Amino acid sequence: MNILLIVDHAPASLPLERLVHEVLGPSQISVYCTDGYKNPSAWLDANPADLLVVEPGRAGLDWLADRPREAGRTVVVADDPGVAVRAFECGVADFVVRPLERDRFARALARARGGAETALSPRLAVRKAGRIELVPVSDLLYVQGADNYAEMVLRDGRRELHDASLTRLAARLPGDFSRVHKSYLVRLSLVRRIRARGAGHYALELSTGDVIPVGRTHYRTVRERLLTPEAPARRWPRPPGSGR
Repeated sequence: MNILLIVDHAPASLPLERLVHEVLGPSQISVYCTDGYKNPSAWLDANPADLLVVEPGRAGLDWLADRPREAGRTVVVADDPGVAVRAFECGVADFVVRPLERDRFARALARARGGAETALSPRLAVRKAGRIELVPVSDLLYVQGADNYAEMVLRDGRRELHDASLTRLAARLPGDFSRVHKSYLVRLSLVRRIRARGAGHYALELSTGDVIPVGRTHYRTVRERLLTPEAPARRWPRPPGSGR
C-alpha cells in the first residue's frame, strides 16, 4: 500500500510516519510538504496514493473538496477540532484531533483503507447547530436537489440537508447511485419498476413506494443500467469548475 502524508512543515511528518508504521507495519510512505502555500493536487495526479494522511496547516482543505475520490481515503489530522466540520464536508474518511491516540488513529486508518477499496466516501457529513452528524451512505435512498443544497432521504424516513450540489455528491457516492433527473440521484437497486406517464415522460417506482421522475436526457442511460445491472456503473463527467 502506498501512503502519502501531506503536511505543512517537514518536521510534522516524522511522528506521523512513526505512528503509521506502528499501526500498519512496513509501508511505502511518501511525504509532500506544502510549506503553507503549495497546492498538492498536481503532485498527487503524478503520484497516486492508496491512502492519505493530511495535516492541513495553512494550506487548508480547499484542494481536497474537489477531489472526492481522494477524500474518501483520507484521514485529516489537526490541532483544532473546528477543522473537522470542513474536513467532513470534503468527504474525508475520518478526522483525528491532536494529541494523537494510537488506537483512535488506527481506527481512522482502517476506515480510510475501507474508503480506498471503493475510492468513495463511506459517510456523508451533515452540519447541525454547530456540530456535524455523519450519515452512512448505506442509509441513503435518494437525493433531491434543493437550491444550493441537497436533501438526502434516508431509510428511516429522515430528510437531511447536505451542503453540496448534486454534481459533487454524485462524484462521492458509489456506482449504485445514478443521476436520473436534473434534481435527483437515486439508488438504482431500490427501483421496482419504470412507470410510463405518457408523452415521453417516465418515473421510477422504488421499493419504498417513492416515485421519482426521470429526465428525458437521462432515460436511456437509466433504462440500460436497470436492464443490465452487471454492466459497469457510468459516471457523469463533472463540468470544469463545477461545485456548489
